[in-house]
Amino acid sequence: MQTHNTDTMTRVTEKTLEAKLLTEIKKRGGVCVKFVSPGNNGVPDRKILMPGGRIWYAEIKGPHILELEGLQLYWQKTLRRLGFKHYLINSEESLNKLLNEVDTL
Repeated sequence: MQTHNTDTMTRVTEKTLEAKLLTEIKKRGGVCVKFVSPGNNGVPDRKILMPGGRIWYAEIKGPHILELEGLQLYWQKTLRRLGFKHYLINSEESLNKLLNEVDTL
């Protein structure tokens, strides 16, 4: 797992990214629920539900995590193969990319 990215290492934390995601999705009329699936380790942190039946999944990490591995990578690939959107949110930039997609679809 790549763990260091000095370009995106700022004061942003996993907690602040998650709080901003929750706030921004709510502003857009959606809900961002904690996704827990007992017996299925590695599922994404958040399930984003938007009007019109639109769904995204998001794994929230601090800026030092650049890619997923193990079961989290398995779930990312599985969800994408099934046609769902799955984002790794580890920076303001990756969060804004998700929000831009939510706004345009």
